Amino acid sequence: MSEVGTSAVSAVPDVSVVMAVYNAMPYLTECLNSLLHQSIGLDRLEIVLVDDGSTDGSPAELDRLASLYRQLRVVHQANSGGPSQPRNRGLDLARGRYVFIADPDDYLGPEALERLVAMAEAQNSDVVVAKVVGVGRGSAPQAYRHAERVDLYTSEVYRSLLPMKLFRRSLIEEAGIRFPEDLWLGEDQIFVTEAFLAAQVISVVGDYDCYFLRALDGGTNLTSRRRAPNDRMLVFERVMPLVAERVTDPLGRRRMLARHFRSLIEKALLLSLIRDQDMADRAEVTARCRALCHSYWDESMAPELSALTRLQLYVLMTGNDQLLPELARYTAPGTPDLVLEGGRAYRRDFPYFRDPAARVPDAAYDVTDRLKIKQSVSVVCWSDGLLRIAGAAFIPMIDTRDMATRLVLRERGGDGERTVAVRHTATPQLTEKHGAGRHDYGLSGWEAELDLDHMGQDGALPDGVWDLHIQVEAQGVMRETRLAAPASLASRPQALHEHRESAVAYRTKGGKLSLDIGGTFHTVPTRAQVLEEFWTEGVLYLRGTGWMENAPGSPFQAQVFLRRRGDGHEVAVDTRFAPQQVVTPEPREALAFSAALDPLNVYAGAPLPGGVWDVFLRLAAPGLVQDGRLRAADTIDPRDLWRTHILTGSQGDLGFITPVVTAHNYAVIHSGEHHFTPGTQVLISQVGRGGADREVVVRGRIGLQNFQNGRLDLVLTESGGASHRAAVTPMSPSPTPTAQGTERNTDQWPSFSAVFGVGMQQLRRAGATARFELTVGGRSYESTMRIT
Repeated sequence: MSEVGTSAVSAVPDVSVVMAVYNAMPYLTECLNSLLHQSIGLDRLEIVLVDDGSTDGSPAELDRLASLYRQLRVVHQANSGGPSQPRNRGLDLARGRYVFIADPDDYLGPEALERLVAMAEAQNSDVVVAKVVGVGRGSAPQAYRHAERVDLYTSEVYRSLLPMKLFRRSLIEEAGIRFPEDLWLGEDQIFVTEAFLAAQVISVVGDYDCYFLRALDGGTNLTSRRRAPNDRMLVFERVMPLVAERVTDPLGRRRMLARHFRSLIEKALLLSLIRDQDMADRAEVTARCRALCHSYWDESMAPELSALTRLQLYVLMTGNDQLLPELARYTAPGTPDLVLEGGRAYRRDFPYFRDPAARVPDAAYDVTDRLKIKQSVSVVCWSDGLLRIAGAAFIPMIDTRDMATRLVLRERGGDGERTVAVRHTATPQLTEKHGAGRHDYGLSGWEAELDLDHMGQDGALPDGVWDLHIQVEAQGVMRETRLAAPASLASRPQALHEHRESAVAYRTKGGKLSLDIGGTFHTVPTRAQVLEEFWTEGVLYLRGTGWMENAPGSPFQAQVFLRRRGDGHEVAVDTRFAPQQVVTPEPREALAFSAALDPLNVYAGAPLPGGVWDVFLRLAAPGLVQDGRLRAADTIDPRDLWRTHILTGSQGDLGFITPVVTAHNYAVIHSGEHHFTPGTQVLISQVGRGGADREVVVRGRIGLQNFQNGRLDLVLTESGGASHRAAVTPMSPSPTPTAQGTERNTDQWPSFSAVFGVGMQQLRRAGATARFELTVGGRSYESTMRIT
């Protein structure tokens, strides 16, 4: 044994590529070039190459590249007879945090390793499945659906047992995972199964072509030897007990073992029957396959196999070995030929169907449970309080004679069930499109109207989530599946009035149609807008309109209320209302309302407590109550927004009330003196010389209304401590330049000016701050800001 390239860098690489090489020219050079030009960079990579006694130009090519690239570590050894031992030798030498297994006759996409390592780092993955693309051969595309994390039992990753994956090296070292050296065929299945079972996190890079798997002409990449029966069977006799003993989850055990049963029948039994000339070899493979079936087969695995494979397995298990050769050579037609009897469907085209000499029971040909409904839904809408649904559904290969279609509503999380009959409609286009000249699907169409308040003798459909299913019965064969939902379905709630609030037909994440009754996930939206907002004698009036989306005409009542942010406390506002029509994209019945907010008496005769209060409209009808936040319409006078009102009551009560419109156009009420701050209610627009010497004039705008009720002073304080005070004088109309601020409509605020007896030069030299002092009702409030 000799090693080349041992002077590799001492830093631990991110990934070690491990490769067993045997007579791999000319593909070897292409494979290594694809590794040396990976986007991950050579500084993060090492390539461990074990030459397993090659007799072509592979050893010389390995040594040549190792002399050029220190990342290559080459080991030469005598031929071991298979890929397991050289791969294990490479794993022993690997130093990377991750290892990737490659074969020398394949090649990688330029970004493969970078993407695989990035996925492993982001998801803390133990195994990352790389998307494999066949070159002159097939692959298992179901296994390579891109996913950050997958479940071994419910996903399709177990379809790919190729070792060309990224493995966390600590995982395989701690679990002692190695390729079985007594196997030269199927050894990768044992290695990958062990790694999958040990992994906590499995990921799939399926959005990039990572690995290109080549079909070889002569098969010279591995030591050539005759595949004896023992070689074919050992892997199954090793991996099936491994899965049966290690996997306790019933679903996982069923799906993983079924994968090996498919391979057992197709790649061991049938190939032996077709290719093996030695009858003793055939008999040995058949007997060992039958023994595995009796040990590990369970009828719950049948749906995981094709109908033909299931028939072949049945014949094998019952010992009718004389029937197996014809079953092995049989190729199923493109369109199955069915016999329909007693509500069941049988494959008449399969060999030995009802052959009295073969005596294979009909149950082995039964494909009823494999038939899938083909369906589409074209209409889901509300009309006059009814839910109208229309579509088409049929069972492929069964004509739509004696057709009976039903909708079934099943309560999610409960045992409730309702059945709805449908009206059939003609669909000649489906016969033309799918009938293939053999089948008639002309009565596949259906339509139904659901009155959710009156579901026959069962009464109203109770609150909850109800999943819709469709049952199709044709010529006595009945199948059922979840009803699909159109991709364009708009989930528009419909109000109901029988002891609950709403109903909405919606599309689930899986693309199915469900009903939400009573607002479990969806509610009927309430729309409300303020058309006018104005003050009169200390009372804030709000006038507007409100309605419910898709609510049928009903005697609604309205109530405006405030809800305080932080604790959700609510305060009702005196509200009057009357029906009206509103102009929307769909004209609808609505309520006009008028609310009068007396801030000093609204709270049980006391002033409105401090805080930020969102304004809501509550609409109520029998069995239906919904709240909607008030939006400000464009018709609101901007002079009444963002302006603090100072209110004093007969008992000397003081209130600061500021109507606000948020950035999303919602109406809000600020209550309390905390809103008198420089960032919101004071803007300085000009500081300049006055008309006399040593006189400075400060002009600006202030978001206060009625500040004449108190006294507002502006105090300029120089940095040295000297203060200058002046009364603030309101100006209307205002010659003051527009003050710029983050608030809406600041150009509509009242203007002010204040004159100070101080020189401009002195003020500029010293710098100054402006402090507004507001005195109302014997209490003082301050707002300070720097102006120079």
